[in-house]
Amino acid sequence: MLGALGAHVIMSAEVAMRLLRATREQLHSKPTRQVIPFEVADKAGVNPYQRGYDEAVEYLVDNGYMEPSRTRTPHTGSTG
Repeated sequence: MLGALGAHVIMSAEVAMRLLRATREQLHSKPTRQVIPFEVADKAGVNPYQRGYDEAVEYLVDNGYMEPSRTRTPHTGSTG
């Protein structure tokens, strides 16, 4: 049986993979590597204003699936 932390990690990984698939769909046949984060979140069925979105993006960056943004993001205020 999974504890709360284990279930949370699985949920973050699941959301992260949905975001990754949506990112690939958005980039399909485009010469750019830039994506519009809120469009990707919408396509993945993820609310970009929830903590789970931030955790999923952190998971993707930490595990090398995505590169961090080099500009200030309006939602988190962090820089990449």
